[in-house]
Amino acid sequence: LITRDCSTVERGEVEGAGAQEQDVQLRHYEGDGQEKMLELLDEKVEEVYRSCIGDNEANISTLQMLTNIENRLEELFEHIEMMPQEKVELAEKAKEKERRKNLREEKKEQQRLHNEERVRKALERAKGRP
Repeated sequence: LITRDCSTVERGEVEGAGAQEQDVQLRHYEGDGQEKMLELLDEKVEEVYRSCIGDNEANISTLQMLTNIENRLEELFEHIEMMPQEKVELAEKAKEKERRKNLREEKKEQQRLHNEERVRKALERAKGRP
């Protein structure tokens, strides 16, 4: 686990990149849709770049940003390999525990919203009856 500039990187995970990866689903687009998808990908790459490297002050291309992100990850992997294995394992364990906790909280929130929606529909049905 390595912390730099408020970003945390752990064995291939860039904090914030997982969510972005889930948001972007590649599909086959024609014409304008393809341009829109490229713009969306550019925005996501820049968001990850800011998280990992910093602001894109030099206005470099998306491809160069991806190259810089990849290089940074390689540096971090090398650094992790030099760290004591026990420390890495503890960090991975803590990160996995945090991930599971977040999933549980998200599931609870979805269930709460689902229950609220059920109650709202039941009230609407009850009001609608004469």
